[in-house]
Amino acid sequence: VGEDELWAASVPDDQQRTLSAGAYHLVDGTWTVFDRASGAPNNELVALETDRRGRLWIGSWGGGVAMLDVNGSWVNINRDRTVLRGVPRGPDFVVISDIQRDAEGNMWLLNNLAGVAVLDNFPPTEELLIDQVQLGLGEGVDFYRMTIGADGLKWIASRTDGLIMLDDGGTPFTPGDDRFIVVDEATEPRLTSNRIFDVHVDDSGRVWMATDSGINVLTPEYDRTTGVLTRSAWRTYSTFDGLLSSEINAFEGDDDGNTWIGTEVGLSRIGADGELDFTLTQSNSGLIDNRVKGLTFDSRRGELWIGTFDGLNRLRIVVSDETEGPEGFAVYPNPFVTAGRQELTFIGLPLSAALRIYSVAGESVASLQVDPGRATVTWNGQNDSGFLVASGIYYYIAEGESGERTRGRFAVVNGAR
Repeated sequence: VGEDELWAASVPDDQQRTLSAGAYHLVDGTWTVFDRASGAPNNELVALETDRRGRLWIGSWGGGVAMLDVNGSWVNINRDRTVLRGVPRGPDFVVISDIQRDAEGNMWLLNNLAGVAVLDNFPPTEELLIDQVQLGLGEGVDFYRMTIGADGLKWIASRTDGLIMLDDGGTPFTPGDDRFIVVDEATEPRLTSNRIFDVHVDDSGRVWMATDSGINVLTPEYDRTTGVLTRSAWRTYSTFDGLLSSEINAFEGDDDGNTWIGTEVGLSRIGADGELDFTLTQSNSGLIDNRVKGLTFDSRRGELWIGTFDGLNRLRIVVSDETEGPEGFAVYPNPFVTAGRQELTFIGLPLSAALRIYSVAGESVASLQVDPGRATVTWNGQNDSGFLVASGIYYYIAEGESGERTRGRFAVVNGAR
């Protein structure tokens, strides 16, 4: 909601209902819990999004939407006040499994087992429920997660029926020109499973699918005039490609074109080149639980928030902005992954500098000497005793022969898998 606030849902869906505890709010280092006792419709709060007026919308499993307005008051958005509908066997049980805001500020709600609702505001002046049955899908088709591409196409992950593309015809509040296209194992044999738990569209327009049988990446070409979706390229990732688990839960992109993957056995990163860079686990990092259920990237701070089965982690991705050095100085790659033959390179150092690397506790880790007359040195990630260092943040100071200094910090990811 604000620049220095964090909201988190306690559970991702109805499968962990016994663990549900509402939504958590962090501001100025203090956590507050919002649940049924504090005005929320129930404790199964599963999806969060802000509207164009800065109000927080929280989707619930059975209670519609709880909206927190700018004055701190809760408003319930349900079937009595909008086009939202309850599940077939319980008309008052309104499930909102995901919420996304489009480029025009409209709010798109996955109204599970009913369809996709779009509201321009609340109270709405325009609204529409795109009924999944009227468009040819069955009542039992599960709508779980959604993302909106730069072209306005909506991609929906179903835990039962694969990937569903929604084309609203470019007119979100006009009925009759909407189209669902299903990509499942029957229509696409390359899809490794119909059970999809998250969907992500990257900057190049590729559609990432998180399944219980690895990652599927679709490069789509869609003709809105004919309604034909062409799957021009398809790639999969599994344990054969280095993932520690084929059970994929969540995706998030960062500002460098990387895709971060939450799995049942840690957090992985696939680089912009499409190759798996590394995997963080409890054994090689500060990750508090290997079961990663949710991810969100704070581009303003360069931080990735990681929702696990046992709490939250925060990973600082961008750290080079605090480096102090002359023009032409750089440290790369940052983060530095200690896997294979990769080395960390310092360039633009004071000539013939002595460089020392320290832990965050101030302990000396490694000492490097730049060759006479040179301004570049590399480091293999080992301490002075010859052992690979642990994942974390490290500081360095380089001092030249005439006393000039360069200092900064970088991140290390222990690439052992």
